[in-house]
Amino acid sequence: MTDILKDIQEAKTITLKELIGEINTLVSERQHLSKTLLDEIEKISMAVNSVLVNARAVQPTPEHLKLEQKKIELEELKLQEKLNCWRDIALLKRELREASKEFRGAESRSQLIDSLLEK
Repeated sequence: MTDILKDIQEAKTITLKELIGEINTLVSERQHLSKTLLDEIEKISMAVNSVLVNARAVQPTPEHLKLEQKKIELEELKLQEKLNCWRDIALLKRELREASKEFRGAESRSQLIDSLLEK
């Protein structure tokens, strides 16, 4: 009976450890994804800037105005990605706090069970 209780508690602790590791991995992957997206948006923005700088030497056309609008949209996209990344990571960190709290509780219960079974 005592071994069964220990095994159940140990399995729960292991599961929580794995969950905490997975959440930490998700946070890192989300940060990496955000950086990659922002880098790509910046490359596109630089290309648009290059065209616009060359266009300023000549008379602006409706296409240049469209590029200016595209540049604004890219900046808005960057801001939106930063905000989305912050939200996603905040949610993951909340999950992490909950899992950590549950893990600490499981460890405490495990220690309590161990001490009770030793008596």
